[in-house]
Amino acid sequence: MEEMKNTKKLTDDCDAAIKTAQFRFALIAPPVQGLVPDGSDTAYFMRITKDPLTLPDGRCVKYSWKTPQKWHYLYKKGGFDALLPKTRSDKGIPRSREWLEESFLNRVTRKVRKDATVPIDCVSYDVPMQFISQKVEIRYLPEDMDSAFILYEGEHFPIRATDKNENCRTKRENNPPVDYTEIGGGN
Repeated sequence: MEEMKNTKKLTDDCDAAIKTAQFRFALIAPPVQGLVPDGSDTAYFMRITKDPLTLPDGRCVKYSWKTPQKWHYLYKKGGFDALLPKTRSDKGIPRSREWLEESFLNRVTRKVRKDATVPIDCVSYDVPMQFISQKVEIRYLPEDMDSAFILYEGEHFPIRATDKNENCRTKRENNPPVDYTEIGGGN
């Protein structure tokens, strides 16, 4: 009984795939046969995709004009079989454990202040100084801000909550005063 259900499903899937390929061929048939009434293939593809199209399963879909153009190209390279819908090879498989975990992180974009900090939910966080005055994407779990990081060019840069006591004791170099008389600003 189970085998019959699987066979029926497989047959139905094949029938649906063939109907989809036939639908695609019907759309690209004029350019394939060199009978384009619009003057060019592109003009034809633009005209037929101006309105939504009804698929064999009854769904209405709005295509870009480039989609039937791609089908035309595929047909020229591989014939009717190239118009059969393909299933994604990675369907249902996460790219990696790290990718999957990062998919659930919150993401915020912030501009880094001149003191190399960013605010998140009214709390200030220290970030690497190389990001001063830049917009950065910060990823984090709200309940675990210790693992928060900046994602920049595929690399993770950790951030940490600003320790205000440590920050107030930090020795800063004072810039030398500017003498405006030397640059022509004085009387």
